[in-house]
Amino acid sequence: MIPAGKMTGVELWSIIGKAAVLVTVLTGIFKLIHWWRSPRGKLVAGVMPQLFKLPPTVEQEVESFAMKAKQAEEEFFEEYPGNPEGHDQLHARAEAIAWRIRRAIPNSLSFETRLIAGCWFARVDNKGKKKCSEVSLHLPHSILAHVQRDSDLSAQVATVRAVVDIGELRPKAYCYVVAWTNTRVDNSDLRDVQLTHEAGVGKVHGSWQTNRIGCMCGKFLDRAFLIPVVLIPLAILVLWASLLSLIQDAAKRTPKTAQPTPTPPASVTPGMRR
Repeated sequence: MIPAGKMTGVELWSIIGKAAVLVTVLTGIFKLIHWWRSPRGKLVAGVMPQLFKLPPTVEQEVESFAMKAKQAEEEFFEEYPGNPEGHDQLHARAEAIAWRIRRAIPNSLSFETRLIAGCWFARVDNKGKKKCSEVSLHLPHSILAHVQRDSDLSAQVATVRAVVDIGELRPKAYCYVVAWTNTRVDNSDLRDVQLTHEAGVGKVHGSWQTNRIGCMCGKFLDRAFLIPVVLIPLAILVLWASLLSLIQDAAKRTPKTAQPTPTPPASVTPGMRR
């Protein structure tokens, strides 16, 4: 017999187990509250693709620079000719300077500049309460980028290979990015845009370039998606409804014939047997 008022070993271990469960649950709740209230970075990027083409006057202006430099050189040497009687050291140095100037001034656009066919416009915001470092924006096909944060006095222009390095963004800070591409970019390239930082990835909100139909109904009603996405399912629904209607009409017109009831066989009784 166990005296009244004394606790058994089973009851003691039961109380210990319940206390351990309670401590575990409270620890998890406290960790969740600490995680929820701890400051963290929240990067958001708004990105929009666009077509790009240099105006024809740009190439003409570049060619005119070289022509003006050559014309100025000819006028200079006409005004200050060299000594015909012997070697003129000053004149030789002037010719060397003129030759270097001609080499420095391009007479046409570079091959990379001629290849530019599209561009990205983006704005990256840190909407969190923690500074984000090693921020980079992956923009497909980008070869040249113009980056300016809100704290920069002047923009930074750099050659890139599909990845634009932004660096650090403090809380509530933002950064504008313009990147030029060597091929055309459109709405389908938005799925390859990625915003990364030292602790993970950020959100990317794409702004589509649309026409009137796309503005009202989205890209699913664009000309490239109108036939496969809208018209084909609509045609299938119409065909299915017509087929069901024909089946119902055929079922109504078919006369119902009465099924003959089978006659039970005559039972053979012992009295009928001979």
